[in-house]
Amino acid sequence: MTRLLDCVIVGGGPAGLSVALGLCRVRRTAVILDSAEYRNAHSPEMHNVLTWDHQNPAAYRAAALRQIVDGRYDTVQYAQTRVESVVQDGEGVFVATDSTGTTWLGRTLVIATGITDVMPGIPGFRECWKNMNIYHCPFCHGYENSGAESAAIIAVDNMASPMGAHFAKLFSRFANKIAVYTHGNEAIEPTFAAVVAANPAIQLDHRRLARLIPSAEPGGKPSVQLETGEVVTHDFFSHQPTASPNIAFAKGLNLALADSQTELKTDQPFFQTNVPGCFALGDIASPFRTVTAAVSAGSAVAGGIANRL
Repeated sequence: MTRLLDCVIVGGGPAGLSVALGLCRVRRTAVILDSAEYRNAHSPEMHNVLTWDHQNPAAYRAAALRQIVDGRYDTVQYAQTRVESVVQDGEGVFVATDSTGTTWLGRTLVIATGITDVMPGIPGFRECWKNMNIYHCPFCHGYENSGAESAAIIAVDNMASPMGAHFAKLFSRFANKIAVYTHGNEAIEPTFAAVVAANPAIQLDHRRLARLIPSAEPGGKPSVQLETGEVVTHDFFSHQPTASPNIAFAKGLNLALADSQTELKTDQPFFQTNVPGCFALGDIASPFRTVTAAVSAGSAVAGGIANRL
């Protein structure tokens, strides 16, 4: 018979690991079900994390997991597996079924499965993304390129907005010139008017993009090919893709989305969803998608679970 745990945690990134550590501290039983697929898997370094700045995120996760399951604690277990479905039975118990058919029972549920980045339809974008040519966050990336000759904002989709203008301003701290490619959308010019007026190094380019060309080596200089055939090389690109929450496995719970439709709706301070006993945190529950925010939320969620049980 499957053992009933205090909590089933779906997701083994910083958010899920932080919840697990908090539950260890109050001797609550839990399992971390981890697909081992991470949004930042292609990134060799992470930043803005005290004592772990500019270090490998995989090493960070491994160190955290060791403290939880191989150290001084004995109430949390780990399984590398993909969760296919989660439902709630008639007694309110959460039943998670993984890809092997194994079921895991929890009095509470934590969803920390993150988001999927929805790439623009520009040819070559995905290849540049995987090649670390596109920076999605000026606090995560950019500093290492300080003094760059030029950078480019790919101002399409949700970057054709004040966010795109904000990124142009921030990335101008790292590059001498910022080209804002609007991909022919001249209607967004007023959105960028203030940053362009304040900094002559930021210039709009309304020519349409034929494709993005990744660098020969990861982290090298990518290029844009315009529809005119001209090729322009930059030190790096910036774009923050639209987010899609990874919740297909939990469709049976009827979880509510936030107004943005890009993350789950949760209450404060414990990040409980509209389903009592179900908590969500990290990238899937906040527009602030950083390691530090996820870890902080994990402590709050662990407190909320301990309070509920």
